[in-house]
Amino acid sequence: MARIHPAPRHDPVEASLSPADDRVHLNHWLPPQAGVVPRIRIGQRWVNVLWALPIAFILLVIGVAIAQALRQIPAVQEFLVRYPGIPPSGVAVTTGFPAWLRLQHFLNLFFMAFIIRAGLQILADHPRLY
Repeated sequence: MARIHPAPRHDPVEASLSPADDRVHLNHWLPPQAGVVPRIRIGQRWVNVLWALPIAFILLVIGVAIAQALRQIPAVQEFLVRYPGIPPSGVAVTTGFPAWLRLQHFLNLFFMAFIIRAGLQILADHPRLY
């Protein structure tokens, strides 16, 4: 029985191809990008974090100063004497919390910090996702 050999393939484009370079040049692929300070959206405006943090601190200091000034008003002093914030039927707890409960609260706070950080990072990176 005679074997049938397939005809040799002839690709006219193959002669014009050159061997490829097996390196990726990032300068040709992506332009270099500088770091961007994160921005947080408040309502319709985007606020730079470098401005938001000092402004929040200044507002906090002003709020504390206003609260201290309000405590000097006689009507507020009378209100604080009349309503001290502790009910008369309240029993003082002197035993504290067990160690396992303190550890649970610490771990909860620790992991929530990561969740909050991830949320802020998503908010800050949102415009760059498109």
